[in-house]
Amino acid sequence: MSTTCNCETPERDKSGLVVVQPKASISTWTIDRVHSTAQFKVKHMMISNVLGEFTSITGVLERDENDATKSKIRASIDADTINTREPQRDAHLKRRGFLPCREAIRP
Repeated sequence: MSTTCNCETPERDKSGLVVVQPKASISTWTIDRVHSTAQFKVKHMMISNVLGEFTSITGVLERDENDATKSKIRASIDADTINTREPQRDAHLKRRGFLPCREAIRP
């Protein structure tokens, strides 16, 4: 019977005890485009809320299994996929100048 340890080579500390450090382990997760949306809610004229979503998002999460503070996420949201369930409002929001990120990404 053999066992495998996902560890670095054992070392001895100052007291002579054997210290085994786990190897860095990173898992990669991709956003599922079919089952994911970026949703939002904003006040409309201080009376009601407007619900909306962006239906095209992509991204990757690189999770450091040993230290979550070293994990990274990269995501992108396609502004042209905004949907507030009101076609006139959606057309207005898609116009140049309304979503400043559009000019920063696509001059």
